[in-house]
Amino acid sequence: MRKLLLCLIICTLTSIAYGQRQSNFTGTFNNTPLSEVFSQLEAHFGIRFFYQSGWLEGQTLSLKYENAPLDLVLEEMFKRTEFAFLQPEPYAVVLLKNPEEEKERQEMEDYVTSSNIERVLIGNPADYVAGKEVTLSGVVREGKTADRIPGASVEVSDSGTGSVTDNRGRYTVRLKSGAYLLRFSTLNLEAEEYYVQIYQDGTLDVNLFEKPVELGEVVVEGERLQQNVESTSVGKQKLTIETIENMPAFLGEVDVVKSITLLPGVSTVGEGSGGFNVRGGSTDQNLILLDDAIIFNPSHLFGFFSVFNKDAVRDVTFYRGGVPAEYGGRVSSVLDIRQREGDKQAIHAQGGIGLVTSRLAVEGPIIKDKTSFLVAGRATYSDWLLRAVKDVDIRNSSAGFYDGTVKLSHDFNSRTKLNLTSYISGDRFSYASDTTYRWRTFNNTLSFRRLINENLFTELALTDGNYSYQVNSPDESLGFDLEYRIDYQKANWRMVYSLAGHDITGGLEGLLYQFEPGSITPSGSESAVNPFSLDSQKALEASAYIQDDFEISEKWAAMVGLRYSRFNAMGPGEITLYENNENRTLNTIAGTQLFSDWETIASFGGIEPRVSLRYKLGASSSLKASYQRMRQYIHLVSNTLAISPLDIYLPSSKYFRPQVGDQYSVGYFNNLKDNTYEVSLEVYYKDIQDVVDFKDGANLILNPYLETDLLQGQGWSYGSELLLKKNKGRLTGWASYTYSRTWRQFDGQNPESRINDGNKYPANQDRPHDLKVVGNYQISRKWTLGANVIYSSGRAYTAPEARYEIEGFVINDYSDRNGYRTPPYHRLDISFTYEPNLRLSKKYEDSWTFAVYNVYGRKNPYSVFFQDFEGSPPQAYKFSVLGVPFPSVTYNFKF
Repeated sequence: MRKLLLCLIICTLTSIAYGQRQSNFTGTFNNTPLSEVFSQLEAHFGIRFFYQSGWLEGQTLSLKYENAPLDLVLEEMFKRTEFAFLQPEPYAVVLLKNPEEEKERQEMEDYVTSSNIERVLIGNPADYVAGKEVTLSGVVREGKTADRIPGASVEVSDSGTGSVTDNRGRYTVRLKSGAYLLRFSTLNLEAEEYYVQIYQDGTLDVNLFEKPVELGEVVVEGERLQQNVESTSVGKQKLTIETIENMPAFLGEVDVVKSITLLPGVSTVGEGSGGFNVRGGSTDQNLILLDDAIIFNPSHLFGFFSVFNKDAVRDVTFYRGGVPAEYGGRVSSVLDIRQREGDKQAIHAQGGIGLVTSRLAVEGPIIKDKTSFLVAGRATYSDWLLRAVKDVDIRNSSAGFYDGTVKLSHDFNSRTKLNLTSYISGDRFSYASDTTYRWRTFNNTLSFRRLINENLFTELALTDGNYSYQVNSPDESLGFDLEYRIDYQKANWRMVYSLAGHDITGGLEGLLYQFEPGSITPSGSESAVNPFSLDSQKALEASAYIQDDFEISEKWAAMVGLRYSRFNAMGPGEITLYENNENRTLNTIAGTQLFSDWETIASFGGIEPRVSLRYKLGASSSLKASYQRMRQYIHLVSNTLAISPLDIYLPSSKYFRPQVGDQYSVGYFNNLKDNTYEVSLEVYYKDIQDVVDFKDGANLILNPYLETDLLQGQGWSYGSELLLKKNKGRLTGWASYTYSRTWRQFDGQNPESRINDGNKYPANQDRPHDLKVVGNYQISRKWTLGANVIYSSGRAYTAPEARYEIEGFVINDYSDRNGYRTPPYHRLDISFTYEPNLRLSKKYEDSWTFAVYNVYGRKNPYSVFFQDFEGSPPQAYKFSVLGVPFPSVTYNFKF
């Protein structure tokens, strides 16, 4: 106040000293220091400016005057500065500055300097106009992959405003001209802050990276709450790990695949079944990727556990519709699992100890801030459970599995990264000290990623993979070793380019397969088994794709993609020729045809268009539609319902055309009560050409003439999926109901090429009604209750309806293919999770999970089989894998 009074006294004195000048001012200032501007105006108008020393440091002005009077000069000038002014006398101008604002500005400057926050200047400070509105926009990306991040938060300090990135990672904020601290953040990535001085419209693109201290939390990456409404994706699903970890799990093991089966449109054939079925598809019609490597068998112990260690998983993306053009090779769905990188700052460990399995993951830097490692392993010790069973055969059985991951990551710089991933898993099962089954997966992937500029990202991934199984019988007289194997090498180049609102993805992919379809050798010198092996098969699959994701208008958005694939079955090989290709039997063999190494035996290919459209009905609801065509060039040959160790993958060739699937889907999506609830309804129709099924009485193991026992026909499915999901509150979860039908028809030109007399029949995985309720309730800060309720229609099967005896031979007369159904399947699971340590700052975290699988002991039928008794019709029996409640306890830890 004393300074202001002093200024007023000086103003009074100077009003006497200066003569009045009435002439207007003409002149131009271009980044002119404000002190010099004041000097020129003082000389011209005979006025005097009063201010504290240091206020004008670094202040400039750009302005043009044309015959302007003093009041207009002052008004226009001070609009472009951070000062106000007071004119107590006609020729005295006192500069005013809010002391609180100055204090806050200085505190902000100190914080920015001490925290080493990056400063960004947009526009020229000389263009400052008080109260002028400006627009800041840009794109937020994941720094390692250059993927745009939907749902990232943009917070603007002291402005009362902010923003959230849309489904293409873009944001826009409206500000007053000036300086602000901006904070960009999203789930599981390190937040970034920028000190932005903005004086005109501009852009700021931001890259977010993994947190420097990563405790290995499994993240099935969550989408922002509006993503289900705003994105063009139809049938795409992501779940947060908190939701998955609170789901009751078999024997306490958090399982990514089991979690996927709780989504609408996804089912299994029961306990102890490997794989899963999506919208009526068979288990082999799902593309499962682990860091770009193909997983042919995703199950441990015949499906009780999946092969994915949750401590090594970074994120999971599941598509049951609207599949992007970068994926191909299967006709039903895609499950893309990415493993995380090790921490580059410090060493950490996490794991769990359960009744039958234990796991451990260790990670840390090799070269700090540059190179890291992650080693994760899991193993079982389940034989003690089998020893507790009363059945002698089961008590004498043995089972076990293991899996392990090693991942090395190196950052050459902030834009270039190299990853090397090795993964191995193995299973063994021996029933009653008799036949032993072993199967193994071994994959290696090397990926090189490069962020070329803010708009262009590219990645090259090279994979070498193997899947094999062995069956061993120790019988002295008929002992044997049966082996099967797939080897493949894969190269995948991918680029993502962002330009003017378009997200363009393109790439090339190549696959070289080597199939060893089976060999048998005698086990032991006394075995009477003759050695035999089928000829190896080689195939080459290549594809190219491009896709554009863009907004047409405020309401309309589209994803348009095109994929072209080509498949060649290659020699060397010998192909059996038949008198009539439509009537292939052992009696119609006409000869053979030889092919030399790398000679093309058969070639297939075609385009695979993908289109998704979104129309926004309002801020929280939308309609979506999609169409996709996908080609599948390898077929699962099996007479079981689920993936098993004895499955054979058969490449398309002269007698087996690729499967071609067309899927149409339409969906309505709506979020209610500030995104507390999500409601969606999807309707789909899927048509698949050349699905494979086996003839009655088919022989599939070591059969050199499989084309005589397998047929290709038509498959189709349709259904509707209703989902209600609750995202907020102490009670969260979802309820879904799916109605679907799945049909097959094989109607050839003669009886040998027909199944079920050429009439349509339900597929094995056809289950019309499927209801799932998944809930998590936060009882207290330390206790969480989880529960699953599952109900589905019984599975279709074929049953004998009568029996005849002709000349001493008993012949069963069977129903139509899959003409009967097992009883409905239903089950309740519950779990309690206890977290004793809730402190925010803690070096050691632990929790206990207590779970009961199949609480009320429902004896759900896995299969139905029949036994013949003399003098009576065949008697039906059901086989239940787990017909009793199954409790478990698991201790989890992190440090």
